Amino acid sequence: MAASAGQTRLAARVEDALPQTQCTRCGYPDCRGQFLGDFERLAASGTRAGVLGRAFRVHAPLLSLTKGEIVREASRLDVDLGLTLSCYDPSPAGAPCRRCDACVLRAKGFREAGLADPALAQTGP
Repeated sequence: MAASAGQTRLAARVEDALPQTQCTRCGYPDCRGQFLGDFERLAASGTRAGVLGRAFRVHAPLLSLTKGEIVREASRLDVDLGLTLSCYDPSPAGAPCRRCDACVLRAKGFREAGLADPALAQTGP
């Protein structure tokens, strides 16, 4: 399915504002390595396990991958991405809005991977 002219313009504006699709650079402060390290330190000092010396570790294996790399890896692992949703404002039926930044970044990842987003095929426009 081809993107409309409006979707293409929106995607270009998002790309200008968020030129990297890596989670570490996408603009979400809780997707940065620094935040995860800070969270680990907070959990170490603010939980019984941490005070007792049991390390709290946040595992973020996808942190350094681009959205396209994540989609390709999920495809390689046969993950059903049709069961996933990134949208901040889905319809009552669960269809992605295709306009929010999460939808635009997801679409870019699927384009980079050269794959169709099965969530869009299942829910239609």
